[in-house]
Order: sequence, then structure tokens, then C-alpha cells
Amino acid sequence: MKYFIKTSYLLTLFLVLLAFSCSSKNNLNYKNTKASLRELMHDIKNAQDNQNFEKAKVLIMSIIPSKSSVKKALKPNLDSKFINESSKMSAYIEKRKKGKSKKVFNEFLSKKFFRIKKAQTQVLVHEATTEDLIAYKKDSVAWKEFSGGARKAANKVLKPKMKFYQVEFLEPGKKRGMKYHLFYWDGKNCKMLGKVWRAL
Repeated sequence: MKYFIKTSYLLTLFLVLLAFSCSSKNNLNYKNTKASLRELMHDIKNAQDNQNFEKAKVLIMSIIPSKSSVKKALKPNLDSKFINESSKMSAYIEKRKKGKSKKVFNEFLSKKFFRIKKAQTQVLVHEATTEDLIAYKKDSVAWKEFSGGARKAANKVLKPKMKFYQVEFLEPGKKRGMKYHLFYWDGKNCKMLGKVWRAL
């Protein structure tokens, strides 16, 4: 009898851990690829469209870089003031979180911080290396899709031989939509550096 109870307990524990593992993989098991970043962006939009703000929050928070993560996208030995300025996104999110209910904060992330119009169903991801951005050759992806600010950042602060991505949400048939800047892989997850050139 004791053996049966112990076996049942271990089986239940295993199933709970397995369920948690599967849930984590479904939400956060994204890879260091352009296609995987596009999938993540689709998942955020779908969560927002379905008003699943809890899931949207988990996904959006996964792309907000900490100070240590920001450093991985930048050249070594940069001024600490610049690093702090470049890491303001995380501090801003934490500030907005204080004093708010879970529901209000979750909706803020989807409706104010990482907002995508419901009609913007087309998700484009553009890729360029630091060197591509520095060269900024006419008609290249860097020249067509990344801003002049990204070029400025590449020349001064972005880490060499690093891949960066521009994400764009468009309404079908339109040429311009909502853009989010300088996504990169920090070794574990995809993060959004944002308009880091503003800190220059």
C-alpha cells in the first residue's frame, strides 16, 4: 500500500512538472532565428487581439532587456552613463508597474507600451548585422528598413558582428506601419534594444 501511494505521488509530481515544462515551452521556447522572432511577434499580437493580456504580458516582458542583457548588444567598456540610459526601458516598466493592479499593468503593456493595431496582421522581420548598418549601402535591407539612428548607433556603440532585427506590423496592402527597433539575441532570449541612439 505504501509503495502504491509513493508511486502515485511520484507519478503525480512528474505529470505536474511535465505540464509546467510544456507550458513554458509553448510560451517562451523561442530560438535565435529570424523565423522564431516572427513567431514571437505573432504570438504577442494574437494574445493582444484575443485580450489575453496575461499571456501578452509574459511575452512582452521576455523581450525587455535588463542592464546585463543590454551590455551584450553593445561594445565593451562603454561609459556607464550611456549603459544606464540605454537600460531605461526596464526601469520605465518597473516604475509603471508600481501601484497598479495586475490587470491594469497587463493591459498597459498591450495598449500603451507594445501596442499593435488589430488591422496590422502582417508581420515583417528585417535582418542586418552591425557591419551592414555601418555600410548602409543603397538599396540594402539596412538602408531600406533600418533608420538613420540605427546606423548612427552601429557606428558608435553596437557590438561588431552582431545581428539586429527590425520588426514591422503592417495592414495588408499598406507600405508603412508600426516599427520596433533593434531586436537581438542575448544568449538566452530575444530582446528589444529600441531607439538606443537617443542615448548618444
